[in-house]
Amino acid sequence: MKAVIVDDELDVIGPVLERYLQKYAADIELCGRADNIEDAYQLILNQKPDLVFLDVEIGSETGFDLLQKFAEPEFMVVFVTGFEKYAARAIRLGALDFLQKPVDQEEFVEVIQKVRKERNNREYKKQIELVIEAFQQLKQNVRPSRLGIPDSEGILFIDIDKLIRLEAEGINTQFFLKGESRKIISSRNIGTYIPQLEPYIEFMKTHRSHLINLKEVRRYLRGDKSVVMTDSAEIPVSEQYREELLMRLRKL
Repeated sequence: MKAVIVDDELDVIGPVLERYLQKYAADIELCGRADNIEDAYQLILNQKPDLVFLDVEIGSETGFDLLQKFAEPEFMVVFVTGFEKYAARAIRLGALDFLQKPVDQEEFVEVIQKVRKERNNREYKKQIELVIEAFQQLKQNVRPSRLGIPDSEGILFIDIDKLIRLEAEGINTQFFLKGESRKIISSRNIGTYIPQLEPYIEFMKTHRSHLINLKEVRRYLRGDKSVVMTDSAEIPVSEQYREELLMRLRKL
């Protein structure tokens, strides 16, 4: 497996990633580095890496500008980002992985394990497209409309407007959508989706195991301390969320 690093701070991030690769992923060969988009494009064409560690902000351009040069990316991407809030949110919506600077070794190991697991993911191009789309929308203060959900078969792409609720199922998460009868289980825990849906004011955590769409609440049951959703499910409301829930329901 071959990898390249694309970052405009190679003197800072390069040695860290190289050290982690040698220590935790010795089978991954680092075959090049680039600190700008044009050099990175040529490097990828020449080396044909399996994996690209890609900075989000590269000078006046972005890593997304590089990805758009490839009609059919034949490599996986691990984004490396500083404090670009739009980038992190867009990457999460596409169900892709990223490393936050300064790169933590435990997070690095976890991301590499995911890369190995998803290496033959047939939905990868769609994930990249979704991340680019979401990033551009967030930059323009437009809410992204789609979300990528990793499941046992790959990645399922859903319209956020169709979401009724999310429910924890052990270390997994079950999604309930309008007009969808099949069981949709994400391989990621419910905590993963709280920051992803944070920009959407209609979504709220009501219990450690439940995240609901307030627009899909049919009734609040004061005595039972729960809400009834449009899919007839009765969802508990923890005491710590009760006041906020009622306030937000009144504002809808």
